[in-house]
Amino acid sequence: MKSQTVKRTVLSALLMSAAGFSGTSSAHEALGSLANNASAIDVYHTSCFSWAADQDFDGDGIIDEYSGPAARFVGRINKTAGNNSVKLSIAKIGVAGSGASVSDSSNNGNPSAFVARSNGNGDYVFAVSHTNANTNSYLAEIHCERSTTPAGGAAANGFGAHTGTGVGGNPPVADFTQIINQ
Repeated sequence: MKSQTVKRTVLSALLMSAAGFSGTSSAHEALGSLANNASAIDVYHTSCFSWAADQDFDGDGIIDEYSGPAARFVGRINKTAGNNSVKLSIAKIGVAGSGASVSDSSNNGNPSAFVARSNGNGDYVFAVSHTNANTNSYLAEIHCERSTTPAGGAAANGFGAHTGTGVGGNPPVADFTQIINQ
């Protein structure tokens, strides 16, 4: 009897956890906080992929993510609290020299400029770090994008139209997975 209760409790916790992280949206954002440690880092994994057809997730008639392969992975960072600068670094897994980074040191609500890696569909990591022993909070925004803008549409973030971004299959079960949380 005790074993069944434990199994149900663990299963319930897993399902509730999965439900909290499931879903897809065009606003792929990671809200986090770095500990009071100069070497603290949060690391995430996501994938860029091709949808078979354009996606309207919320049924409002506006395409949220477009079909076709990603040309690039983009990201930007917004420091939301703390005293020192936060840095967003992005790279494609398995591609040497594919890293890029951008920083934000203000608490004014304005995010950094976007940084991009033009490495197409595949697996990417993005990491948030800081250099001083101080607690910092942040909002990292990431997207996979095509190199072209859809006919009649505005370029998302000044780059291209959003493509599939997420983990756990197609359709994805989450926008990203956090690998390291410091």
